[in-house]
Parts: sequence; C-alpha cells; structure tokens
Amino acid sequence: MNVSSLLSNSHRRATTVLLTFDFPYYGFPIRNITIATGGFLYTGDYVHSWLASTQYIAPLMANFDTSLSTNSFVKFRDDGETFTVVWENVSLQDRPENGSFTFSATLNKSGDIVFAYKTIPIDIQQIYDDKHPVKVGLSDAYIIDKTIFRTKQKTIYEYHRVNFGRSKVQNDTLITLYAQPTCFSYKDCQSCMNHEGSDFKCIWCPTLNRCSTGVDRKRQDWIQKGCDKTQIMEISVCPALGSKGNNYGEPVEISTEGNDTNGTYRHETEIQLSKSGTNKSGAPAGATSHDDSVNRVPAFHTGMEHESSSSSLLVTVLVICCLVLTCGGWVLYAYRNPHTKSGQLLIRVSRTTVLREMSY
Repeated sequence: MNVSSLLSNSHRRATTVLLTFDFPYYGFPIRNITIATGGFLYTGDYVHSWLASTQYIAPLMANFDTSLSTNSFVKFRDDGETFTVVWENVSLQDRPENGSFTFSATLNKSGDIVFAYKTIPIDIQQIYDDKHPVKVGLSDAYIIDKTIFRTKQKTIYEYHRVNFGRSKVQNDTLITLYAQPTCFSYKDCQSCMNHEGSDFKCIWCPTLNRCSTGVDRKRQDWIQKGCDKTQIMEISVCPALGSKGNNYGEPVEISTEGNDTNGTYRHETEIQLSKSGTNKSGAPAGATSHDDSVNRVPAFHTGMEHESSSSSLLVTVLVICCLVLTCGGWVLYAYRNPHTKSGQLLIRVSRTTVLREMSY
C-alpha cells in the first residue's frame, strides 16, 4: 500500500487522490477522493475548510493526530476495482493515553462500501466531540452557486445522511453498505417511471434526459435547465423512446475534475474543524481558505426559502435607504438653492403646510 507522508505526520490535514475507476456515490460517478487524517473521506468536488460537515464517508471520524507517534500511518491502495484507505495506529489528540486505533474504508467499483475495524481501544461513545466531530456513516450534499451584488457565493445543502450507532464500532468488526438503485441509474423516461427497489420518488427531466429526485448532486443543473417546470412524473406523459426528451442511452454529462491518471496527489489542504460550525474568526460553517463566500445549510433543510427571503429583505432595506437618502438630498439641495425649481417647489409646499395648520 502507498503511505502518505503528509497524512502520516500531521493533524487536521487532507490530500486528494484521483481514482482509476468511477465510484458511484449516491448513483453519481466520482473520481476525486480526499483523504483526511480525521478518519474519513471527502467526496465533494469543491475542497473547502469544513470537509467534516457533509459529503463524507466516515468509518470513524474523530480528532486523530498522526504526529503523536512515528508508528502512525495513513495508507491507501487503488487496484482498479477497489480503493482502500487504512488509518493505522492513529491516536486521539486530546486522549493519546487511550491507545491507538486501526481501521479502514474500502470503496468498491460496484458502489458498495466496507468499514473494517481491527483495533478500537475504547468505547467510541467516550470520544470527545467538542474539538472535532465524531461520526460513523455517510453524507451527501449539493452546491448552489449564486452571485449576489457581484459576489459569488456557494451554499452547501445536505440532502441525505446515514448514521450508525457508535456501539457498532468494536474490535474485529465489519460494516458493509450495499449500494442501492438510485434514480440516476435509469436512462430513459419509461424505466424512470417504473423504477423498483428505489426509496426515492423518481422524476424525469426531458431537457436533461435525466432521471432524478430533483434533489441530488446535480441540483443546480436541474434548476438551470428548468426541470422543475418540465418534469415528467407519469409514464403516460413520457415521449416515445428515442425521441426528443427521451433519448435512450444518450450520455448525461458528469464532470470529474482532475488531470492526474496515476492516482498521485493533486493538491493538499489544511482543514480547520469545530463542532460548533465556526472557525477561529467566528465565520459560519463553510468558510474556507479557497473561497470565503461558502455557506452550509444543516442536514435535511434545503434552506432555499430562508435564503430567498433574506435576499429579498436585504434588497428591500437597500431600496428604502436609497429612497430616504435621495429625498433627504433633494430637500437639502432645495433648501440651499431657493431660486431653483426644486427650491420654489419646497417653498410652495412649506407655505401650503403652514396655511393648513393656521386654518385649524
């Protein structure tokens, strides 16, 4: 196995590798996997400072510090069919006296995921989570790009999460997660409407030729292509197979960033994590060294209505302020320049007001 020299002697660090195969995560093929010292893998395309928040595969996410011992290693291997990462003899930064942990995560080309635990010296429920999240499970999210007042913002919305009880993590145990059919696996309208075995309600978008729940990693594409307006939810409305809007077998564009082909490191990034969701400067969760305009919305809450109302309120306040300043400026100009049309109008208005008060 390959030993990561960076991750084997550091704390809160991560590095991204390019897989040699497409790994279907929630149905979407991905190539970029970011390995973190904190006992988890990050599956998102956009690397930010809050990787532990969402889009993770976590056999045991905790505050591990590999710099505490020369016998701590983070290893990985890609054989074309599986990708395995091993956290070997890693210790908790705030409780190194509890002993070292050894566990791994394996991603199969089929989409199945296996968590293996060799050495777990203490009950996982005893691990402190005040300085670093403690999680066992999966999570996925989508990112919405918006430009507000010429400022680009990325908002992360978590749409699904799987949590395992910490009591399941013990010495010499395995947790196997079998990939289930997702809407994205159906490539034509008819099969999308007749889906079986999927826990999601599938919808067909004729504009994208894509089957989806409407809420997944490609949510922004779904919105930009107007799928919310043109979506098909009944098989009787499906276009004929092979016709426009139902092109069977037509590939759906999926971007897999990265230029490496040998699985070497693409880039490294330092992670700053906290349970409260704020960094040292008090910025909201999602603040990042790459882009300060990243926000994260809590799990199972789209946050779209809140964001829309907040933006509308901000625009309303700005418009009112502009009107007040404009009126104030006009009054000041008219008062100082009585010979102008504005000044004469102000005088007439003032006289009318005085006469009305006198009549009462």
